[in-house]
Amino acid sequence: MANENILTSSAVEEEIRVAAIEERDIDFAGKTLPGLSLQKRIIEQTLNLEGATVLSTISLEEAILKKGIMAKGAQINGSFYMGEAQAGGDIDLSGVKIKGGINFVEAMVAGSLNLDDLRAEGFVSLSRAQFKKDIFLRNMKVDDSYQAGLVIKGDVYLREAVIAGSVDLSGSSIEGTLDIVQIFVGGNVTLEKTKIANYFICKKAVIKGKFNLNKTSYKEMIS
Repeated sequence: MANENILTSSAVEEEIRVAAIEERDIDFAGKTLPGLSLQKRIIEQTLNLEGATVLSTISLEEAILKKGIMAKGAQINGSFYMGEAQAGGDIDLSGVKIKGGINFVEAMVAGSLNLDDLRAEGFVSLSRAQFKKDIFLRNMKVDDSYQAGLVIKGDVYLREAVIAGSVDLSGSSIEGTLDIVQIFVGGNVTLEKTKIANYFICKKAVIKGKFNLNKTSYKEMIS
């Protein structure tokens, strides 16, 4: 890809600034970004990354997103980090292909989270995060990642997460472990046809609705 087609860091900042002035979405749809670092920033508009290519990491650590994120079909060549961030709307990462981990540890999301059809190399962590609506994790494929001779297991962590709605992992394939220790779910948890290559750990999980394990496979359940 020619370098002139990659947005510069200054062009990224200019789009964020102009979008705020014009009171419209921050529009990176279909664009190529070197990376995106918005730690501890307050973002008033929806962040649109649909179909975008991000050549390194997206970091939203401790950011306050007044609305949400639309990143359907994006390709991220690093990790997606949203630790301790706050989002006032929905987060749509459906169909995203990512070569690093996804981390929402201790994030607070007022809308829904959609990771349907995610293709990830490395872990997905929603540990200690809070979600006020549903979480969609259907047909994900989470694989181990091999970096500099190290193996990062393709684990999915929902340990101590608080979800007011339901959680759906139907049809997902997890190369590592699924950990829902001490999770609280106000609705249903669906693991229909979910394939977990290693352990399924569900100690002290609190699920107020139905717990669907129809055709779920795992090496061993630890409860």
